[in-house]
Amino acid sequence: MSVVRIVTALVTALFLACGIPASAAAQVQPGSHSGGSVLKTGWWWLANETPLDDTTLSPPQTSPPNVPKGSLPVSAANGEPEKLSAIEFKIAAKKGSTAELFVLALRESQEPGVNANQETAKVAACPVTDVFWADGQAAKWKARPSYDCDSAMALGERSKDGVWRFDLTSMAGLWLSPTSTGSASVVLVEQGEAPESFQVVYDGQKAKGIGLKIVTSPPVPAGVGPGSGSATPPSVGGGAGGGSSLGSTSGSSAGSLSSAPAGAPPMDATVAGAPLPAEAAPAADT
Repeated sequence: MSVVRIVTALVTALFLACGIPASAAAQVQPGSHSGGSVLKTGWWWLANETPLDDTTLSPPQTSPPNVPKGSLPVSAANGEPEKLSAIEFKIAAKKGSTAELFVLALRESQEPGVNANQETAKVAACPVTDVFWADGQAAKWKARPSYDCDSAMALGERSKDGVWRFDLTSMAGLWLSPTSTGSASVVLVEQGEAPESFQVVYDGQKAKGIGLKIVTSPPVPAGVGPGSGSATPPSVGGGAGGGSSLGSTSGSSAGSLSSAPAGAPPMDATVAGAPLPAEAAPAADT
């Protein structure tokens, strides 16, 4: 069992170090779902920002004409977010599974006049930090989900045919961690610098504009049952740079290993170094 755990960790680390092959990413097309599904989507608009103290009432702005109903816009004004969208996923895997591949594909809307400077736009997918968020269309800005682009970020890669692909493999590893309590969600937000301004509008779920491919491996059994006398070895790499998805096997388990040489049975501390009993001592020469 220990050999299986070591091989699994090595293969996973090698895969993540090498990244997703371009051929594998290109196979993910909008409208196709494998290994998971989309639970909900929504987007928020800076024009619907309200005062923090709510002393001034302002009517909500309706969705602008350059954002088709059900689509997912991302825009920037002078290098600052103006519209952002969010997607929540359902991963068809148990907690503790290993994320080997998660590619998100989004297709630009072909409606005339909805996209601007999309060829040079920079859009990133960042993990949502809220346990729950409410969806909406052109929703209030202050109701947008909280997100953290410093902990993880996947920059979108745009193809010539207007399909954007995002590598969410490392985020999926966090979402599948047994200790994870957050939602498997990302915010799509600009990552440009002033004075860049752009708008990219992605087709939504009903228009089959969202595609994803998720590949996972099942959780590795924790080892044989208690009382068997065997110990689970620590994870490969000692937890350095392994990420939270691999770190659950290191830590306190390493301190429980016996100091006996490899392959030797555990030594009972109550008899180690004690003299042999009298009846077991060798007979004296007569």
